[in-house]
Amino acid sequence: MTRRRRAYRTDALIKREYRTLCSMVLLNTMATAAYGVIVDLMTAQISEAYFNLDHPSLGMPKIFHSSNAAVLGISWGLVASVPLGIGLGIWIALSAQYGSWPRIGRRMVGLAVMVILVLTGVSALGVGEWSYRQALAQGQSTAVAGEICALRVHQVSYLMGVSAAVCLCIGILIHRKQLLRAADVSGGKHPASSG
Repeated sequence: MTRRRRAYRTDALIKREYRTLCSMVLLNTMATAAYGVIVDLMTAQISEAYFNLDHPSLGMPKIFHSSNAAVLGISWGLVASVPLGIGLGIWIALSAQYGSWPRIGRRMVGLAVMVILVLTGVSALGVGEWSYRQALAQGQSTAVAGEICALRVHQVSYLMGVSAAVCLCIGILIHRKQLLRAADVSGGKHPASSG
């Protein structure tokens, strides 16, 4: 094989790997943004005060302090979740694709991210419902109970989402190491990873 042909194959491989990494980050960011908007749309319906009073101005435009729950949910959902989705997406993509170990595909990673988001959402809504009922049982007004509910939903979403993403990265690395060991035992050829 000529030097030029090898360089072309290497360039094509690098471009394909770069596209795969970028698509994983993009898909994770889109899924996280969708989750953030959905959760903020629900919590804005419960308590607009959580967004308008409990969030400092931070120099945000007036749209972030609207009286419209849909505007609040979409704007704060995107602002809060997109940077987090990008950061976590980079870590997840690198743990699945970087290095010489066998790689984990987009489908497998995407499925894991979706499971994480569903479990996080169910947990957050469950804790939100429980905290709302607890606040009412303690004699709080429905407005205060709504703020407490929105706060707890956001706390659980961040805590579970980030923790689960870190666990996913560790799990992916463990799985890739196992694939590498299996390849070493089978004669050096990496088995195809699912996804």
